[in-house]
Amino acid sequence: MDRKKLLDWISSQSEENRLTCRRILDALLRAQRDGTGACTLFLSPEQKRAAESVLAHFPQIRTRFYPEDTERQVLCLTGGPEDPTEHLDLKLLQIAGDGALSHRHILGAVMATGIERDRVGDIRTEDTIAQMLVKDSVVGYLCEALRQIGRQRVRLSIAETLAFTIREQQGETERIIVSSPRMDAVVAAVTRQARNKAQTLIRQGRIKRNHTVETDAKKTLSVGDVLSVRGYGRYTLLSEEGPTRKGNCVFTVSHTK
Repeated sequence: MDRKKLLDWISSQSEENRLTCRRILDALLRAQRDGTGACTLFLSPEQKRAAESVLAHFPQIRTRFYPEDTERQVLCLTGGPEDPTEHLDLKLLQIAGDGALSHRHILGAVMATGIERDRVGDIRTEDTIAQMLVKDSVVGYLCEALRQIGRQRVRLSIAETLAFTIREQQGETERIIVSSPRMDAVVAAVTRQARNKAQTLIRQGRIKRNHTVETDAKKTLSVGDVLSVRGYGRYTLLSEEGPTRKGNCVFTVSHTK
């Protein structure tokens, strides 16, 4: 391992990724030195990609991202012979309400308790119930502090296993027609706002493209791109039809709140 090159590469990353990579590097060095194991905080897809670049320098360390079928994952690692997942420190919380529960309202209520986003993994909802993966360190606090989501009272309990029993929510699809595949045009269409307001959202850093903040309103989008618009939800460009007679672009978009 060329440690200087690795440290230089980490220093070139975004502030969020730098902190993540340094934490992972410290855990890897401890595992290499002491044969110990660790479980990171939850990583976004962008942070996971950065972590994989660091892991490439430590082929002798056993690692595994968990869960495999979720967007936000933790990294388990060990310098010993055991399975890395033996170091998992997660719980699956079950949330029950009297009315419909949404991902956005649950996450907002969790953040309002002061819990940081990297302590919480994926959230899945189904009518009046929801499930949420969290770090062990915040379970007790959340069970005490999270008593209300929106205007309804909720009840929390700890599931017996870490496996989600609620399927991942499928988004609603819609067809949009835009003058060009530019980011500001697509954002304006999916959020039903004027283009200048969409440009403001982009400049303010309120939009992520493929899990990374994007501030270039002129960025060209293509099928497969995922836009996360703070306050509106997530939009995935599923397909594109040929241009209309007027030369406009037609996209089929999936929307998850």
